[in-house]
Amino acid sequence: MLIIADNLQITHPEIAEAIEALNPGPIVSLVKRCLAAGADAIDINPGPLKKAPGEKMRFLVDTVATVTDKPLLLD
Repeated sequence: MLIIADNLQITHPEIAEAIEALNPGPIVSLVKRCLAAGADAIDINPGPLKKAPGEKMRFLVDTVATVTDKPLLLD
């Protein structure tokens, strides 16, 4: 069985603000908590990114990749 952390979502207000500001802090903190809880993979779900979607998705993937080498699932 694999545990996939699915809480890196834009519906989380702190994450939405971090994405908008390109602030890695809250994202790194959440990913570290997921890993400490036993996540085998991290699901990245930014929802609809209206402004600069490529830049923001790249920011998210790069930010998460600095914290883990676990598989990333991109929604």
